[in-house]
Amino acid sequence: MNNEIQTNRNRPVRTARLAGLLWLLTIVGGMFSFLVGGKFVVAHDAAATTANILAREWALQEAGAANVIATVCYLGVTVLMYELLVPRNRSVALFGLVVSLVGCTLGGLNSLLFLTLISLSRTGQSISTVLSMNVQASNMGFVFFGCHVISIGYIILCSSFFPRVLGGLLAFTGLCYLVSSFSSFFSLPFAGHLAPIVAASALLGEGTMTFWLLVKGINWHRWHQEIEPSSIPA
Repeated sequence: MNNEIQTNRNRPVRTARLAGLLWLLTIVGGMFSFLVGGKFVVAHDAAATTANILAREWALQEAGAANVIATVCYLGVTVLMYELLVPRNRSVALFGLVVSLVGCTLGGLNSLLFLTLISLSRTGQSISTVLSMNVQASNMGFVFFGCHVISIGYIILCSSFFPRVLGGLLAFTGLCYLVSSFSSFFSLPFAGHLAPIVAASALLGEGTMTFWLLVKGINWHRWHQEIEPSSIPA
């Protein structure tokens, strides 16, 4: 009986910590891809961007590889967080799962476009169209990732097995993703100035959540109490 209780206790904690580890790898890989890949692009100058790519192809390949790793890791985060949250709110958790899968698909497309930019630059073909697709795929991906993060934040706000402040921070992060993406879609004048705010909100929201998952995991007793009241030992 004691072994069974211990097993039930350890399972959600292990799941939470694994999610935290994969989320950390996602953040590191995503930031590396953003910082390194962003150095190649010269706004409104495809020729200068092509020259940058040809001068440091290996760096762009590394950025593309980091983006692939981050996307795969976030797929893991998506599945593990769904497992933790679906008993609390099946509809919202399922919505989060679906939008995250779409976002990860766009993330994979973005990695493919990285490699396409290299191929086109080598053959001297214009990269303007692919460069524009790369930017739009990234913006579209953040719409879906923003919805995913908001869905996680919402469930946490409605539960007690994570501190509710984490839910608020995640909801704020997701909102920042949406504002940034849609401001880019509509070419709003302040769109180009939002990157530092979005990066800071990501570190604040997703970074704090990652730290909590790695260090604290999940409150096992409250998790079971909310999803299976009869399973809590007296």
